[in-house]
Amino acid sequence: SLCYSAAIVCANSFISAGDFKKALEQSSLAVNLARSDGEKESATLLASSVYADSGNLDKAISVLSPYVKASSDFGIYCRYETALLYSRAGKISESDRLFKEIGTRFSSSKYAEESYYRRAELFYSNEKFREAILRFEDYKKNYPKGNYYEGALFYCGDSQRKIGDPRMAMLSYELLLLEYPKSSFAYAASKNLVGLYREDGNYPK
Repeated sequence: SLCYSAAIVCANSFISAGDFKKALEQSSLAVNLARSDGEKESATLLASSVYADSGNLDKAISVLSPYVKASSDFGIYCRYETALLYSRAGKISESDRLFKEIGTRFSSSKYAEESYYRRAELFYSNEKFREAILRFEDYKKNYPKGNYYEGALFYCGDSQRKIGDPRMAMLSYELLLLEYPKSSFAYAASKNLVGLYREDGNYPK
């Protein structure tokens, strides 16, 4: 409807202007004016993003909460977005639980692979390296030709290095450089590998 479209346009304009209060008013209005499921879903996502951008992560999560138990594509996407919001809020276990659910229960979903990777990344970014290693290995096992395989190799190696397991770290870095010599991670992997060789006293000639 025209009223719904006007509310969406106004909400986005207020977002651009940094006026989150008015953006929330308009996005909430759009939810109420929505005539189809598609319109309501779009308005709901917009309202959640406005809350998140304004720093109110708990409210952003609550806006999506009615949908996170649904098995529809939108329900799966709301799980994914909620997992990201939990991550931003520092709620690691909640975020990990949702990412795991997407990756296992909805393995055919287009969000499954990224959710596997995000689980590992979540623990790496929070310096829980042993847990990160397990999840990076899980990703590599399930997606040996995956879109994030290079990143999984590098960050798995980096996690191994940081817990004091240089041998496994060297293997991860070497495998990355062997299989993906032009990777964006190649320089950092080479640099870290040289450092590990020197520490090990086995720097290749």
